Amino acid sequence: MAIREIEISSWQTFGSHIDELSQGLLEHAWFRGQSEDWPLRPCLLRHLRRRGVTNPVVALEIERVATHYFRQAAHLYLPTARVLQLSEAEEGRQFEGHPFGMAAWWTIMRHHGAPTRLLDWTLSPFVAAYFASESPLDDKRRPAGIVWVLNFRALRLAMDAAYARDGATRILDTLMIAPDAPKDLLPLFHNMPTERMLMQQGCFMLCRNVLGDHGEIIQEAVPNAVTRLVIPDSVKAEFRRRLQQMNLTAHSMFGGLDGLGRHTDETVARLVDQFAPA
Repeated sequence: MAIREIEISSWQTFGSHIDELSQGLLEHAWFRGQSEDWPLRPCLLRHLRRRGVTNPVVALEIERVATHYFRQAAHLYLPTARVLQLSEAEEGRQFEGHPFGMAAWWTIMRHHGAPTRLLDWTLSPFVAAYFASESPLDDKRRPAGIVWVLNFRALRLAMDAAYARDGATRILDTLMIAPDAPKDLLPLFHNMPTERMLMQQGCFMLCRNVLGDHGEIIQEAVPNAVTRLVIPDSVKAEFRRRLQQMNLTAHSMFGGLDGLGRHTDETVARLVDQFAPA
């Protein structure tokens, strides 16, 4: 069964389809915005696929080294409370004596742009639309943006039916470092989210198998649980204008000087949209 795809012609039709796809759900839908049509594939897996790495033992070692490298220096930049929380996760004090420190570290790594096996999602369709309406600064490429809409409950039930016969599936270090770990998808919320995670209503999806391709797993398990909303480049300018009116800008979603810099870049883009010849 092919994944349903809908081309969006305006901001109004986007809202109508979001309402339609969210109607009657017993749990929040999940959303993911992409400025281009990439597969639902974590950044780490994209690196591995690009270089033809298919051996899970090699992939796990690359992941281990990357995590270790980030952790070595992260304490120089993270608040003390965050470092203490991550230490507690590693020692198992947050989950019945079982360590799940790697997943906690991966949320911070992904939050700051490092490649991990996590895939970013949001509970807000408008945050997803923000990321989908970005356009590359390229004279030739004018790709459509994509907003993925996921019926999270349908996916969770399918994963539980296939993999949780012996009780709740847990995100533990020992269950994620096995080369033959199951290719199931699990939700991950940080129990002490950063300001940016809160502003973006962020959540993560994790596969216990380091080589698990999220899009392929969803396609095989529950293809009718996900919909692709395609936002052509021709309507991205309208989306950027509408989102700015809702105060969904880089300044509000990223904060700090980085957010201000990105917001300034967005301001230039909006002015170009406004004054560009028809």
